[in-house]
Amino acid sequence: MAAALLLISRLLVPRDPCDDLRIRDAREALGYWSRRAVELPWYRRAARREARALAAAARSRLIAAHLQRLRLGRVEHMIAPLLDTRGRGPGADARSLVVASVRRTAIGRLLLISTAALAAASIACLVVAVELAIYLAGTI
Repeated sequence: MAAALLLISRLLVPRDPCDDLRIRDAREALGYWSRRAVELPWYRRAARREARALAAAARSRLIAAHLQRLRLGRVEHMIAPLLDTRGRGPGADARSLVVASVRRTAIGRLLLISTAALAAASIACLVVAVELAIYLAGTI
């Protein structure tokens, strides 16, 4: 996603000497932190998490800079909270929105309770089946 956003940014505002400094800085930061998040080894979890968070902040700054350049500063303040993902990926961001909405609604809470009850009943049935198998194996 970062690569596509950088490409779109370069197409909208090509590099020239009078390029907007805010756009150029946000573009460079997004490129750096995106590469760093991808290139870090798997065992450097904290560093990768930090790199993803800083890449998300740079992405938000880049979009805000483009909106400011297009003289849509008022829209920037409304869109900024939607752009802040705090470094979560698209899947994690969608999951957090789903979980938050499920917890807030009565139907969602009912669904969570019924799922927990079904899981408990399934575990109880599995325990009974194992006990029965052990009992039958001992009688043979």
